[in-house]
Formats: sequence, C-alpha cells, structure tokens
Amino acid sequence: MAVGFWRTGPAIVYSYTGTAAAQEMLGYAQGGVDIDISKNYKEIFSDVFGEMTPHELQDFGEVATITCPLISIDPAVLTKVLNRGNRGAAGQLNTPGRLVGTNGDDFAIGIAASDDTPWKFLHCVLRPNARIPMSVGNKPVNLTFFAWPFAPASTVSAVNTPLYTRAL
Repeated sequence: MAVGFWRTGPAIVYSYTGTAAAQEMLGYAQGGVDIDISKNYKEIFSDVFGEMTPHELQDFGEVATITCPLISIDPAVLTKVLNRGNRGAAGQLNTPGRLVGTNGDDFAIGIAASDDTPWKFLHCVLRPNARIPMSVGNKPVNLTFFAWPFAPASTVSAVNTPLYTRAL
C-alpha cells in the first residue's frame, strides 16, 4: 500500500497591497503556512430524522483562514496590511459599518511554497488577529487572514465566484 506525504516546506507570503494592487513580499514562513478551507453548510432538519440528525445540507460556499508565522517580514508592507480602509492614521478606527469589499479595503494574499503549487486568495482581510511579539528573542510575527469569495452587491448568482486560484 502506498503512503502519501504532504510536505510544503518554507513559504514566501505576498500581499497585493502595492500600487495598483501590485504583489509585494510580506514575509517568510520557515515552517510553512496553514490554510484552512471551510465549507459553509446549513443543516436542514425534518421529522424523518428528528431534531439531531440533518435530513439534508444546504451549500453556502467556502471561506478560508490562512495562518502565517513569519520569521522575516517587511515592515513597510506590514504597515500597509495593518492600515487598510479610511482611517486617518495608524491605530485609528475605520468608519464603523464600512463595507470592506465594496470599498476595496481587502487585498489578495499569495503563498509560494518550495514543494507545492502556489496559492492566491483573492479577497482577504487581517482577521481575527495580528500577534506581533515585543521581545529580545526570535519569535515569529503571526498573521491570520480571512478570505472570502467577494462579489459586488449587484451580483445575482455566486456560482463560480473564486475563493482562490493555484497561481500567483
């Protein structure tokens, strides 16, 4: 019986935050990046199976969480990632209720690993956190991104809306 191994190795993480959404190197993850793609299913219950077992599942697309423990980072690009939106200065809030995708506050994230086909998530935000260590030791900057398949409000069907591609 054959056994398969999944090894991606180190990864370079890019954000598309440059002029005209140009690719910029955000940082380097020595131990790779974690990608968690979640299917959004709603359980539909009926009397046939009762209230604990769904009779059917309704598909509501996919989202992804990308966790990047970066051991080397470009501070200027990190500043761009941290300060998206219409805030006046770093550390200030955006307008509460602001629509992120509609206003172009999202950005793409690209991941190039040494032993894998690249990934590019087209619409991302930094969420839920950016853990930036303040220490004398060598600790990674941990960035977690949320990716979703954005479509303008005028869209009438979401079929074939991309969450990611396998090319940078």
